[in-house]
Amino acid sequence: MRGRLLPGLLLVACAALLYARSLPAPFFFDDTISIVQNEHVRALWPLASALGAPAQTPVAGRPLASLSFALTYAIFGLDPRGWRAVNVALHAGCALLLFGFARRALARVSALAARADALAFAIAALWLVHPLATDAVAYVTQRTELLWSLCLLTALYAAERGFERERADASGRSWLALALAAIWLGVGAKEVIVAAPPLLLLYDRAFASGSFAEAWRRHRALHAGAFASWLGVAALVASGPRDATVGFDLPISAASYALTQLGVVAWYLRLAFWPAPLVIAHDWPVAQGPGDVWLGALVVLPLLAASLWACVQRPQLGFLGAWFFAILAPTSSVVPIVSEIAAERRMYLPLAAVVAAMVLGADRLLRARTRAARVALAGSAALALAAVTVLRLESFRSPPVLWAEVLAVYPQHRLSDQIESEIAQQLVAQGQLAEALPHFQRAAELRPDAKNLANLGRAQLRQGAVDAAAVSLGRAAELAPDEAAIRADFGLVLARMSRWMEAEAELEQALALDPENATAKKTLARVLVRRGEELVQTGELQGAVPRFQRATQLDPSFNAAQQDLVSTLMRLHNVKVETKPRL
Repeated sequence: MRGRLLPGLLLVACAALLYARSLPAPFFFDDTISIVQNEHVRALWPLASALGAPAQTPVAGRPLASLSFALTYAIFGLDPRGWRAVNVALHAGCALLLFGFARRALARVSALAARADALAFAIAALWLVHPLATDAVAYVTQRTELLWSLCLLTALYAAERGFERERADASGRSWLALALAAIWLGVGAKEVIVAAPPLLLLYDRAFASGSFAEAWRRHRALHAGAFASWLGVAALVASGPRDATVGFDLPISAASYALTQLGVVAWYLRLAFWPAPLVIAHDWPVAQGPGDVWLGALVVLPLLAASLWACVQRPQLGFLGAWFFAILAPTSSVVPIVSEIAAERRMYLPLAAVVAAMVLGADRLLRARTRAARVALAGSAALALAAVTVLRLESFRSPPVLWAEVLAVYPQHRLSDQIESEIAQQLVAQGQLAEALPHFQRAAELRPDAKNLANLGRAQLRQGAVDAAAVSLGRAAELAPDEAAIRADFGLVLARMSRWMEAEAELEQALALDPENATAKKTLARVLVRRGEELVQTGELQGAVPRFQRATQLDPSFNAAQQDLVSTLMRLHNVKVETKPRL
């Protein structure tokens, strides 16, 4: 028992130590729409709401991920430490399952059975500490990748236990039922779970049953139920949760996307062996013809052919190739994903096949060496990868640094304005307004839309550059006349410039669009008081009263409005008033 527990405890401890410093990192980028602004995470009931998510967001159409977000919010609120701790726990869970599955699978290979435990631990440990996994773990929103991976690994591990025990006792059926349940649960995590049924069948054929016919005969219910999960995926996809960025009716054709992926997959493989540079948002160019991807094709196509050959001729070895290509197929083949042509997190689970191939290859090459030498080599590799991972995670602690890394690799990134704005927002959150202002300006220069101009104007206002803020927010209000928040902020700037009539009109428009806009209500109350006081000074008491009354309605806590209203009413009725200084 101790021999079995120790490797697991080491894996969990390694995950905790490796990612500990990244826990306090703030939310950033897609975390904003998926977590901070996502009302569905605010309550566990009604359950339908907790399972839902705003359309076109990373968690849309992924009810298991949405529910996990709601559960995390119920426990930790918006404390990023709790959210990342859950991600790290999921990562550790995946490593444990990978270790357990690899250990049992390798034990079925006669030439490796004696070293199965050591080889499986090396595979799980190297995969756990690999820097290429950081995108899925430290970027909170990418929990979808962790969840579906956990489901697939659970299915494979449970199926192996079921295959092992099906003839010994009745518990084998329970394990197979768990495998099937895990696949169906994965349907709600991410669409890539479609890779699970064929992988399960290939594993059964290669390691348990010996042929497809025998696998189907012995485990028909399991495999039929697994492939039926495709219907669940189809139903979720049919609702169009992200149809603005994924599908065949988008600017990138299926043929161009598939051609481009030859270069992308070759890049993924390169990162597995040399994990640098790592960035959270690639801007991969779309291939215009075979000449753009010939180098990637020279790497990927022979590997694909070799994997297909091995699946037929040497199925146990071919399972590694099937693992790699089957898991990448949903995102890296013919279905265009225009928002992200390349994403490092897609290599999260395929990386396990690459690591396994490296470990098994090294074991074969170094068979003549002593056990201590092989352990030293594996340990050195793990330490080197862990060191790179620690350095990578330091970037997550400071999102401006993280985004600067993106721009260093892709200076003309198609999302450069969003990246500049994200850097600026993170600097503002850190209290570095002066440092943020140039990034707001750069974002507005790259894309002078209402959002970027409004962000720039707000930053300029906080810096005291009122005239510049009026220009920026005025342009933003012209571009987005139906945005109450922008109209309210523009009205605030006009009030700061003592342009009372213009401010009043702008703020009235803001309240017409959003009667509950707090900025508009408070600012308009103060503008109305100033306008009323001007009327009082000119003797127009009747015109001042409704303004003071409206001001008290908009902001009941505004004492000056109440005092002016009472004073003006008393003057109208010829009552002598003793004026007291305002505090």
